[in-house]
Amino acid sequence: GDPAGARAAAAELAKATPDEASSAYLPGRAALLEGRASEAAGALRKAAESLPRPSVLIALARAEAALLVTDAQEGIQENTRRHGYMLSMLGIRQVAVLVNKMDLVDYDEATFRKIETDYTKFLTEINVTAAAFLPVSGVSGENVAQANGAMPRFGGHNVLSLLDEFAKEPTAVDKPFRMAVQDVYKFTTMGDSRRIIAGTIDSG
Repeated sequence: GDPAGARAAAAELAKATPDEASSAYLPGRAALLEGRASEAAGALRKAAESLPRPSVLIALARAEAALLVTDAQEGIQENTRRHGYMLSMLGIRQVAVLVNKMDLVDYDEATFRKIETDYTKFLTEINVTAAAFLPVSGVSGENVAQANGAMPRFGGHNVLSLLDEFAKEPTAVDKPFRMAVQDVYKFTTMGDSRRIIAGTIDSG
């Protein structure tokens, strides 16, 4: 009963890969199947906006280490898992997890430990090992550059000292040529299946 809404919903759904459609896109797909086209279009558009942009993936593809940040008050969310999947897919092995906004849970150690346990289990399932879990508060700066005394029982690193322990990977001089793909242009008229793969190569 809403052709325009149905077209918009279908367009958003077409952008998703099967994996994305099985998680972030489920609410929109359900609404579409039940004939609620306008609602489906909105839900699918919202899901698309939550997915990483190509520029984010390009940057991650060149990364040698990563800090995964999660919210102490909200706990592990869909986005938290998605970021873990991205690191696993791209083979980034130097990973640490920052549990931010500890001030919102009164620096409660039990909250931190639960997130640490649950997220460690998830990361293990996708072959990612976190070098450390660190409770931080961006507002107060606690455990960012130094400990300010709010969480003495946690001990260990702050963010800066953790970054200092990450190792620089050797230069890839003996590896096959690789180019970061920034865009793919397809020809679709008259059965033309050619593609132009675009990227940037610099000397040095």
